[in-house]
Amino acid sequence: MGVAGYLAHGTTKQVEQQMDRLSRSAILKVADTTEIIVALYANQLAAHAHLYAARESPQQAEQSSPLSERHGLLESHRAAVEDGLARQNQAAESMIRWAESRGLNELAERERTQTLETLRQLRQEFEKHLQIQNEFLAIVEKDPDQAEAFLEGRLCDHFETQLLPRLAAYRKQAENELTQSVRAIERAMVVADQRRSLLIVVAAVGAVLMGLFMSRAIGKPLAALQHAAEEIGRGRFDVQVPVRSRDEIGMLAGSIHQMAVDLRESTVSRSYLDNIIQSMQEMLIVVDPELRVRHVNQAACAELEYSQEDLNGRSFRELFAEEEISDGERFPEILSSGIECFMQTGLGRRFPAHCSAAEMNLNFRRFYDGYCY
Repeated sequence: MGVAGYLAHGTTKQVEQQMDRLSRSAILKVADTTEIIVALYANQLAAHAHLYAARESPQQAEQSSPLSERHGLLESHRAAVEDGLARQNQAAESMIRWAESRGLNELAERERTQTLETLRQLRQEFEKHLQIQNEFLAIVEKDPDQAEAFLEGRLCDHFETQLLPRLAAYRKQAENELTQSVRAIERAMVVADQRRSLLIVVAAVGAVLMGLFMSRAIGKPLAALQHAAEEIGRGRFDVQVPVRSRDEIGMLAGSIHQMAVDLRESTVSRSYLDNIIQSMQEMLIVVDPELRVRHVNQAACAELEYSQEDLNGRSFRELFAEEEISDGERFPEILSSGIECFMQTGLGRRFPAHCSAAEMNLNFRRFYDGYCY
């Protein structure tokens, strides 16, 4: 019994170590990388908005956001990316110190040669991106046409072919680490359950009552923790861990619960981009390859006199006057260069607008985002 108890204690320590490692590395990588990607997309949208504003007539310019405010948006998105990269670098250095303090030299070396090196390359690419963007800002005030060509040929190209693929690969690596850590915890839980069963088998008849007590005191919490780990592995981060004891199992339960909370909070970063979109004064409409509306902001609902439910799933062409969509198949291509057109509200009212579209590739699916004002 003493040997089995010692082995179970050792398994619990292994699980705690895995949980500590998980909270220090994979969770932070996934959460911060998501915020960085969202901020970069927002930065690209702000650059497009800057170009569109430069093309406005004097009357339209009076109604648009001032130049200082548009520069402020760019700076805030840049700061969000820089803060995310800085947090990742600090987390990697903390992970190295933690691994070295526990004799995990292989893990420390991997963090040093892979994670820190990847972060260094990401920072270099982001600094290049900032240089290109600064060149764009210098051009846009002088020659909007030249700035548009520069935006598509240099800024967007660098974002899509250099910066974004590196971030996507880094995020994929973090997700793999997260999955492997959760599976390692599940395996440790299975081992702990097997050793608990062995403890019951070898116990003497006289220790039956003690065995039953231990089964209730240890078995039920372990089963609950195993179930919680499995649920987290399936992506259900709202799982509750019904363990309130103050022993090692309780501490482990607290770690699992905190991990679920951290993962759940990391998904909130997705709403960051939604908040930006909803606060825009211009209309923003996202459509799928079939030109069906998938997402709109509040400005689009107000201008088009539709509710968001009525717009979702509606054909994008229905929002324009009939003469504007004579060539339906090339409609997204026509919009990509920006056009002056007439849009049509849900009540049949027509109004002039300047519209442009850009293609987005998210999770191997193609979308178009339309920007109208």
